[in-house]
Amino acid sequence: MNKRKITSLNGEWLFIDQDVTAAFGKDYDDSGWYHVDVPHDWAISRPFNKDTPCGSSQGYFDRWGVGWYRKHIEFDEISETCILEFDGVYEDSTVWVNGIKVGGWAYGYSGFFLDITPYINVGRNVIAVRVDNTHKPADRWYSGAGIFREVRLRETSLSHIKPLGVYITTPSISETEANVKVQVEVENSNIESKVEVIVDKDNQRVAHGVSDVQDNIAEIDIVVSNPELWEVENPALYSATIILYNGDSVCDTEQVRFGIREVKINATDGLLINNKPLKLKGVNLHHDGGCLGAAASCLGLETQIVTVKISGL
Repeated sequence: MNKRKITSLNGEWLFIDQDVTAAFGKDYDDSGWYHVDVPHDWAISRPFNKDTPCGSSQGYFDRWGVGWYRKHIEFDEISETCILEFDGVYEDSTVWVNGIKVGGWAYGYSGFFLDITPYINVGRNVIAVRVDNTHKPADRWYSGAGIFREVRLRETSLSHIKPLGVYITTPSISETEANVKVQVEVENSNIESKVEVIVDKDNQRVAHGVSDVQDNIAEIDIVVSNPELWEVENPALYSATIILYNGDSVCDTEQVRFGIREVKINATDGLLINNKPLKLKGVNLHHDGGCLGAAASCLGLETQIVTVKISGL
């Protein structure tokens, strides 16, 4: 049976706005720390400082320094694979689980994954994250500071689809059919591993394919008849359900939405989508939410996109 379980870890973190010694330890006393949820931007609550380094690009917030986050989490049982997912930490992060360093990520604008299976126990566990926001120069826009994107725990079987391991392309498209190529990266496959892909549109199955896993990769070629193309004003989407089997047992599943479209660029016509010229119009819109800071908010991002769309861009 499918053992995948995704749990949000956004709530109930503890935070301190300074560098402290040995805060990675499981039994460290964090009782005096602030209670926060993530996404969290510690810089937006700091005072203005006209003399802060790189001040004009950072809104003159005095955001430099080191911060620590800790989260206490209970496990009743341990899954075969437990992966900690960070969508973004600004900036240079180091992560410990139960006092053991398990990894980190230097760059603030991309996510990362850490396999923490060997380091967790039944009962109480502690995740600690040190964020070093002292590196200069800063971005030329407001960066914020801290765990400013979502955090999740992915629990799966030993054989599973690799995080960000599904790639869908449409190598050829005509009015009557589209060739859809699905590549799936698998962790810990065996000689009985295979991947099934089911493509549906509006809850109706439109295509299907199966392939064995070889060297931890499965490649499935599927034909979608009479495809509805993705257009700027009509962004039609299909859904691909990817199922990983070992023999007859389901190990893992994942759903990915995708559009069928053809994109070309040439010197004569510029950008073509489905053989139609498209003029790109845009604005200088960065990741932050202005006075709301850099902590990602679905409502805030949606509001930005709708506002830009209404403006005719």
